[in-house]
Amino acid sequence: RTVPLGARITGSDWREGGLTPDDAVSIAAALKGEGIDFICISSGGVAADIRNPTEPGYNVPIAARVKREAGIPTRTVGLIVKPEHAEEIVAKAQADLVSMARSFLDDPHWGWHAAKVLGADACELYALDDARAVEPLSRVISDGEPVVRRQVAWALGAIGDPRAVP
Repeated sequence: RTVPLGARITGSDWREGGLTPDDAVSIAAALKGEGIDFICISSGGVAADIRNPTEPGYNVPIAARVKREAGIPTRTVGLIVKPEHAEEIVAKAQADLVSMARSFLDDPHWGWHAAKVLGADACELYALDDARAVEPLSRVISDGEPVVRRQVAWALGAIGDPRAVP
């Protein structure tokens, strides 16, 4: 396999009798045993009457727990909209990846703005569809560079800035 394979699971249903972070750890460990490379922790949304927490990064503690207890890289979501917040999550090893679709829907140039805030040079970034930019997840996680900066690079390339192609 040349690309990492991940699975998105719920970290909590936020309701009594629903899935819990304990379940997420068990599911992640089982998926790791089947060869999954990373787990994306999401939560809620299983019924109209359930309200997820509303603080930014509300899934981060669950992702950190799954990462620690199941021993698998994690990606997290959940009202993470500021580049500094995403960077902090990765820098503190609470998750290995941060996903933020709504931020990009709100601002298609979010990647450029994040690069500026984080001090990255957008002109030196790689294109997502360029095979040279696709790296094994283990290398991205272990090379010491915060992963969120790599994701910004990929997002910029995906938007199609020709300056981003090496």
